Amino acid sequence: MLRNPWAVAGLILSFIILVGLGLFAAQVVEYMHDIKAGKPDPLVEMRLRESVSSLLAGTPVAETDPGRIEGSGQDPKLGNPAAPIRIVEYYDYQCPFSAAAAPVIRDFMKKHPDDVLLIGRDFPLESIHPDAMAAAVSARCVFKQGKADVFWLYHDLLFRQQDNLNATGLRDAAQSVGADLTAYDDCVATKATEAEVRASMADGAAAGVSGAPTFFVNTIRLPGTPTSDILEEIVRQLKTP
Repeated sequence: MLRNPWAVAGLILSFIILVGLGLFAAQVVEYMHDIKAGKPDPLVEMRLRESVSSLLAGTPVAETDPGRIEGSGQDPKLGNPAAPIRIVEYYDYQCPFSAAAAPVIRDFMKKHPDDVLLIGRDFPLESIHPDAMAAAVSARCVFKQGKADVFWLYHDLLFRQQDNLNATGLRDAAQSVGADLTAYDDCVATKATEAEVRASMADGAAAGVSGAPTFFVNTIRLPGTPTSDILEEIVRQLKTP
């Protein structure tokens, strides 16, 4: 029988520590199991909700002229024109970050064809991407042919072949997606769409765009490239009465 009170206290403390470590280990195992099973982390979800709430509470950019962010209506669109959520993306076909964002946005739009309207706008950074302007002009030449599905195929293809955006590569891409090459060649030769590209760039610069990609949700500029989780939370919050 132990008579030393310090020894008894030490044993009790050791027991408490062992129990605590056991419970902690059990929580870690459960947490790892939840991650593998795809269960969301409540803390991460809470922070995501708070972050998006703070973002959406921000002041819209160019509040007196929100139409300039979205353009004159002559830009490529994807989704529902009457959707309450409007996302404007300024992109550069030679920018690796724009290329990384492209499949995220496309997958997101497939999930929300009725809730969201995506408006694509050009912002080629000519000083560091020498082929970006030619790619933007060519893409708008394809867009002018009036076949939205062909344009979006071309748009996606250019991001996948960023190492081949010279004149031959751009024309071959147009042919591969089924564009009218006669109309394409005439449009590119006359640079018929360059003025539209530069108008898009001017609108973006007026709204504070300095790099690509830059996103706006209902005229509120997003910091950086949004992940699919952020986009989903934005839709959830904007759809909630």
